[in-house]
Amino acid sequence: MTAVFSSSKSQNLPVQNIRGTVTDAVTGHPVTGAYVILKNSQPLKGTTTDEYGRFELRDVTVGRRTIEVSFLGYSSRTASNLMVISGKELVVDISLEEALNTLGEVTVTGTQPSV
Repeated sequence: MTAVFSSSKSQNLPVQNIRGTVTDAVTGHPVTGAYVILKNSQPLKGTTTDEYGRFELRDVTVGRRTIEVSFLGYSSRTASNLMVISGKELVVDISLEEALNTLGEVTVTGTQPSV
């Protein structure tokens, strides 16, 4: 379902999974291929969403965690203070808003060749 950048377990500490869905804030459609990163993880742990916007981060050490979700054309979103506990998988649904970036003025100049 997902690609995992790192799946190593932390030195016998209790772990659990974080899963969820990433959607467009306006349309509610799934965002395919969004990056989901577990902040401050060593080594860095992350995944991408599937065609239904679903993701799963496996073997996350229990405690307060932060994930960051990003995708081209959208503003990144951070979910902080997520409490991961050993007894229950954490489900996090994230909606991303389109990033409306405007470019500065563009001037095009040229010369017409002589015929």
